[in-house]
Amino acid sequence: MDFTPAATSSICINRYLNTNMSGFKQNITRFIYALLYPLKPQRLRALPALWAALIRYWLIRPDPDTPFPPVEKAMKNPEGLLAIGIPLTAQRLLEAYRQGIIPFFHLPPTKWWAPGTRMVLSPDELHVEKNIRRLLRRNVYHATFDQAFHDVITACKEPRQNKYPLSWITDEVIKVYCQLFAEGHAHSVEIWDEQNQLVGGIFGISIGRVFFNDSQFSRLRDTSKVAMAYLNCHLHSWGYRVHDCMHYSQHLERLGAHLISRGEFTLLLDEWCKQPSHAGPWKIDENLDVAAWSTDIMKK
Repeated sequence: MDFTPAATSSICINRYLNTNMSGFKQNITRFIYALLYPLKPQRLRALPALWAALIRYWLIRPDPDTPFPPVEKAMKNPEGLLAIGIPLTAQRLLEAYRQGIIPFFHLPPTKWWAPGTRMVLSPDELHVEKNIRRLLRRNVYHATFDQAFHDVITACKEPRQNKYPLSWITDEVIKVYCQLFAEGHAHSVEIWDEQNQLVGGIFGISIGRVFFNDSQFSRLRDTSKVAMAYLNCHLHSWGYRVHDCMHYSQHLERLGAHLISRGEFTLLLDEWCKQPSHAGPWKIDENLDVAAWSTDIMKK
């Protein structure tokens, strides 16, 4: 074996490249997809205004400690853009959520949004389909809370089938949410199969009697619906009044969520974010029969 300095250096370089090339390729791929993201036809119309806002940010460089503008100041094009460049920190994220502001960006600087509409679900309005109740009765899966937060948020970051392969969940986002989890603000729902493999889950933030559902995932069919059943049954039991699902989807609409205006959402936050949250870490209440849970019964 050749132990000359040149050969040894070559071995070290190759080992370094083998270790780091995967992450490097992922970063390059992400950068390319992020550049292409606003070029989709439905987003092209907003691109000039977005670039104008970015140029203003680069020229002015506002104080990072500046307060968030009122949500009514959100732009109409691109719809909901409120602020650029306010750093993403745990404290700032909680401050933003209390006002109905969410971070969403694929490349720096951080972009903060206050969408004109919000998809919300009252925990007692969740529609649990018959096939989901059968899964719950048969104990095909079992659920936990706050047992694998990092695994859940990482799974939510994974590319989705038939979806654009780009996630807002960056390493920076994961770091901030893990800090919020350690502080008791962020929570996760985990769904496990019979082999104790993580097959579905949800993560989000709890403020007062509002749960902000940031993302969910399914590795097997319907496991995110099972997670929603467990989560909403417990949220109702704990006195939560608002389950913020953020963006519209037909899937959420079928589960009972509906769109409300930004003004209506702000009023809900003003009322319910001030209330005490359910103390963490969260645990499954074995006395709750999720399979038999009926929203009609709960409303009585």
